Amino acid sequence: MDVAPEKYADFAKPAGVETLDPAVVAEVSALAKELNLTQEKAQRVLDARLSQSAAYVNTQVETIAALHIEWQGQVKVDKEIGGDKLAENLAAANAAMKATSTPQLIALLDKSGLGNHPEVIRHFFKIAPAFAEGRHVPGGKAPTGDSKSHANVLYPTAA
Repeated sequence: MDVAPEKYADFAKPAGVETLDPAVVAEVSALAKELNLTQEKAQRVLDARLSQSAAYVNTQVETIAALHIEWQGQVKVDKEIGGDKLAENLAAANAAMKATSTPQLIALLDKSGLGNHPEVIRHFFKIAPAFAEGRHVPGGKAPTGDSKSHANVLYPTAA
């Protein structure tokens, strides 16, 4: 009759797995102990668990990649930021992002792919004019009539 060992030995890493998550090993060990599994059978359970995890992660990665491609397509046909001026508008949005964002935010947008989302690009595109180079700043009207000297403005009670 097969009997579970008092403590399971270190499990072997299946092909393609660099490190074993200690939480997963603890989970499988507890289940294997409860089911009175031998080391070999516990290893098979761990291998199956890791295989399912890898398949799930791969599915998530593929889903996220497809979503990023969908966002890029939406940007290209967007009436406000896409079309013939897409490259110019993306450059303006990118300049605004660099002018207003910390390196950490830029890294987050890049790593997460959220920088491809149409609303993120639209936000930076809308604020881009405020950061464009060579903007003309109109002057106001010159003061007329009873103007005070600089001294009177700073020290109104001085004689």
